[in-house]
Amino acid sequence: MLNQHFINAINGRGVLRIDAEIPFHPLTAPYVQRFAADQDAYFKAFSSAFVKLSTYGVLTGSQGMIRRHCNALS
Repeated sequence: MLNQHFINAINGRGVLRIDAEIPFHPLTAPYVQRFAADQDAYFKAFSSAFVKLSTYGVLTGSQGMIRRHCNALS
């Protein structure tokens, strides 16, 4: 089950700190609950995100920008 990550997070068996936090944060908790209960919902969301990211048009070489702080606005 690929959604086992979400089931483990809900049960307090996450590997990383974020795994312990996402089930309780008000913005992420509904997604964690839904993906833990419905693997098909997880696959649909993942595939949709993957397609969006793969067609985003990433800038490379001298066109792109490497940020030292990813949360900083350019």
